[in-house]
Amino acid sequence: MRVFPNRLNTVAANASLHVCCLICLATAISHGATLQQQVDQAVSAFTTGQYHKCYWTFESIELDFGQEPEFLDRNFQKTILPVRAYAAMMAERPTDALVHFQTLLSGHEVSPGVRAFALYNKAIALSQTNAPAQAARAFREFRLTYDGSNEAHLARLQEADLLAEVGEIETANQLLDDFYHSEAPESLRMQGRLRALQLASDRGDSKRVNRILFQSDWSVESMPDIAVLSFAAVEAADLLLQDHLHDEAMRAYRLALPKDVLIEKQRERLSATKQSFRQKADFASSIWKSYSSQLITRLESQLAKLESMPDYTPGLYLRRGQAYLLGERYREAAILFKIIAQSERYDKDLRAEAHYRWILALSEAEDWDAARQTAEMFIEAHPTHALASSALFLVARSYQGEGRYPEAVGVLDDLIRNYPDDQQVPRWYFTRGYNYSVLENQNEARANFETGAEQFPRSKLRTQLKMWAGLTYFFERDYEVALKSLDELAKDNRNHALYPEIRYRIANVQYAMRNHSDALRTAEALIEDFPGHYRYAEALALKGDIYMGMGELATAAHAFRQVPTDSPQLYDYAVFQAAKIYRALERYDLLREHLLAYVEREDANERPRVSEALYWIGWSFQQEGRAEQSFTLFEEALKRFGNDPKARAVESILSAYSELYRRQNAADDFNIWLQETMEESLAERQLTWFARLTQFKSLRQQRLNKESRADATLLSIHRIVPIDQQDAVTLASVGVVLAEGGYSAADAYFERILNEFPKRTERAAAFYGKALLASQADRLDESRRWLVRFLEETPTHPLAADSRILAADVLRRQGLYDAATEGLNEILQLKAMRGRPHARALAGLARIETDRGDPKRAIPYWQRIYTLYRAYPELLAEAYWESALLFERIDDPIAAHNTVLEMLRDERLKDFEQYELAEARQPQWERKARERSALAEQNEPHTEKEARQ
Repeated sequence: MRVFPNRLNTVAANASLHVCCLICLATAISHGATLQQQVDQAVSAFTTGQYHKCYWTFESIELDFGQEPEFLDRNFQKTILPVRAYAAMMAERPTDALVHFQTLLSGHEVSPGVRAFALYNKAIALSQTNAPAQAARAFREFRLTYDGSNEAHLARLQEADLLAEVGEIETANQLLDDFYHSEAPESLRMQGRLRALQLASDRGDSKRVNRILFQSDWSVESMPDIAVLSFAAVEAADLLLQDHLHDEAMRAYRLALPKDVLIEKQRERLSATKQSFRQKADFASSIWKSYSSQLITRLESQLAKLESMPDYTPGLYLRRGQAYLLGERYREAAILFKIIAQSERYDKDLRAEAHYRWILALSEAEDWDAARQTAEMFIEAHPTHALASSALFLVARSYQGEGRYPEAVGVLDDLIRNYPDDQQVPRWYFTRGYNYSVLENQNEARANFETGAEQFPRSKLRTQLKMWAGLTYFFERDYEVALKSLDELAKDNRNHALYPEIRYRIANVQYAMRNHSDALRTAEALIEDFPGHYRYAEALALKGDIYMGMGELATAAHAFRQVPTDSPQLYDYAVFQAAKIYRALERYDLLREHLLAYVEREDANERPRVSEALYWIGWSFQQEGRAEQSFTLFEEALKRFGNDPKARAVESILSAYSELYRRQNAADDFNIWLQETMEESLAERQLTWFARLTQFKSLRQQRLNKESRADATLLSIHRIVPIDQQDAVTLASVGVVLAEGGYSAADAYFERILNEFPKRTERAAAFYGKALLASQADRLDESRRWLVRFLEETPTHPLAADSRILAADVLRRQGLYDAATEGLNEILQLKAMRGRPHARALAGLARIETDRGDPKRAIPYWQRIYTLYRAYPELLAEAYWESALLFERIDDPIAAHNTVLEMLRDERLKDFEQYELAEARQPQWERKARERSALAEQNEPHTEKEARQ
């Protein structure tokens, strides 16, 4: 629906002649009796809208009376020409109309009203005779002559439309832009803005579309063409989506109304337009009446089309959902696709398409469990649909995303077996091979890659399959075979899109073989030959690593400094690799120069590691004994980054700042600074800064073995600071404390980390915390999945011991005792986990033996805890108490009593629940112990008593 769907008849259709023209005509008729009959016929035809009859009647009059004085009389001609011209135009005789209007304008003095009428309709006649450029000039003449009138505003719209038709787009756009900012009625300005939007969409000018849509003050209430706006918004959104402007496309799609809502709004606009026309009809000019009449006709036509067309709403939702999907707003996309998929009133095929995209959205959101369930629903609802195999493949992807690689392989087995002729079979072989590779079953992985390449030689994935087959040897550290395979592949695929990738992989293999010279040549050739390739920056970074391997540190630093800034992660990696080299060389001057250049970049506030760079600059001053400069630098860094949630290393700067105070023998001054700064940050509502300071205070309390106080300090962050104002470090710390306390609010912290900081190491806390929450809720399979992610992605994180112990506990609760025991024994063998982790592992082993029904094997584990690990009171209390209970269980009250007595002598344990329980049970156990001792004496042989005596 265009604003001007039939522009050539826009003003002419259904027009009424100016009242004065009809009065003059009637007067002329009364003076020309010989013309009376035919003139009466012409007037009658005109007034009843029979324009063809009127036109031919006037032609007949000219034929019969064309040479008569009455017909040639100037007053007679001046009166009939407007009627005759208009009738000709309406009878689709625009050339004749143009002649009559031109004659009227050039040869007769007419009233201003008739002149305006004639000039406007002359422009229309020109446009109907395929003279758009002349028509545009005529409209321009009209609007300049009658500047400021409503009719002039109408002429401006027509002129812009004609200019666009003849290709003068820039002039048309300028005219429409000026019109938008003019004093024209708001409804007309909105129509002009809408026409400008349509022109921009037609030309594919997404920048102008974006500007018009979102930098205009759309007064929708005053816009009659609301249906046109809806469809224009969809066209604009399609263009924006095509140009990857996803956020803007989402906003544009939201301007389009669902069909039922749009019909109701269109009815309201039609009613309001009719009412406005009735109110102004008595005072409006013939031109404005023509425009209003045509507008009402157009709105009625649009409404009729809307009511009769199929419902476009689900298609609109699909488009909007796709914009969300491509814009990485997966949750919103999933909601929209779900609405369509589950609505029975929509077409089944369309619902199936929406259902499939629903699965895709959930998969992209890494909501694997929901994606799998939704895919299974799809297969059940649409078992024979063309997308059924693709949905099943997404089930495999969901398992893969969760780290459940054997399950993914199982689904891919079914796919390959049940859909052998599907065009996606090569991808299934590739994906199954990848899953086997992750499971470190490189033989099976290689078999899949090779099978896919051999059975589908024309597949687009063939070269990729062969490359990964070669990489399986690399993963097995069989570098010679990997290199040979990749070299052969490179020779056969010099013109393939993957050729640079293969060369990059070859360089990595050579580097792994410590064949630094060949690796360097390969990397440099890649850099020189493919400067625009996505591996370019990685090849430069690899070049730096190679030089480091060769021991040429200064050259390596230079290579790292060549990594371009448009690869942010690699750029940061290279910056800090070079910094590491300067530290190793003790070139603190070069370190500062290098990192200061990083800090002083224009986009410094957007770099994730600027605060870390400032830390190392301050550290370099410390190494040179220039503490005062470190003080200044750290203070400026904390002021600059303290309240920025995305800044890194703020806690490291705080630690270094604290250490500076300690070295100056001013630790108390730092404590005062910390407390005062916390109070100031809270008063000034710098809540991110307050949270960081509070978290740092909690860390110091932990180092003083004040665990409960440290946890309480962290919980104050939860009470005061919204999670969207916390950085990744405080989110992790507070989230874990909440989870360990059993608070479900912790999950919001972990979701925030995974959504906002997915690449930060703090995601380990989210994996562990989600596993802990799932364990507490008896969702043990889910807990194990999160723990698998922890161990695969962040195995060296400080929470590694907690994760291993939790994993063993989950396995124990699932009855998988051997696997749980193996995991705990691994902890006991790791020197890095000595201390509390070892003690907790012993407690886990004790629980396993208890669950197995063997308390005698469980007791020694508890005894080792209170014998070897007395530094951990909370573990001691549990070990004593559980040990005593087990002694009672094996009917040894004396040992139970002795264990409790030893426990009650340790003053540190008084605050623990087990201590109170032991105090309550102690008299009972003491009585049983005495009874057992007395009974033992009675049963003792007489000779043994005498011997003692």
